[in-house]
Amino acid sequence: MKVALAFFGQPRFVDTPKVINTYKQTILNRYDTDVFCHTWWTEDGGEYDYSSWSKISRCPIPKDALDVIDRNYKPVVLEYDAPETFVLPPKAKSFIDAKFTGKHPQGNHWNEKNYSNVMSQLRSIQTSPEAFKMGSFLRRFNLSDLAPCTMDAACVRQKL
Repeated sequence: MKVALAFFGQPRFVDTPKVINTYKQTILNRYDTDVFCHTWWTEDGGEYDYSSWSKISRCPIPKDALDVIDRNYKPVVLEYDAPETFVLPPKAKSFIDAKFTGKHPQGNHWNEKNYSNVMSQLRSIQTSPEAFKMGSFLRRFNLSDLAPCTMDAACVRQKL
């Protein structure tokens, strides 16, 4: 079976053996898999933002992330952009602030930093299929064959 695995988002913990081995055991070694990737990365290092609901206390940008991705996943297409901070347009911000900001029942999880992080992930998800489309001329795939995944977590959707 042919499978297109589309990685997106921050390559945090990308060099963690448990994550690499899980993808190899569940997808890469079981299927004829092409990998497509969009990630946020900069050679300058630094740290990624992380959301208040996460259990992360530090999230360094791995300087060798692209090499780790290339070595372990051999992507057909690997795109990256420098990490960005996203800001809601003024009308959207007014609406969100009135309805949600500061009103989460379990703490201050609805805030501008978390909104930026969600928009960052959505942007990377949007770009990952673009990388998939650019590389799909090499093999015959359609978007229903796509398994979008973060590089440090379980698949969002699998059709295997």
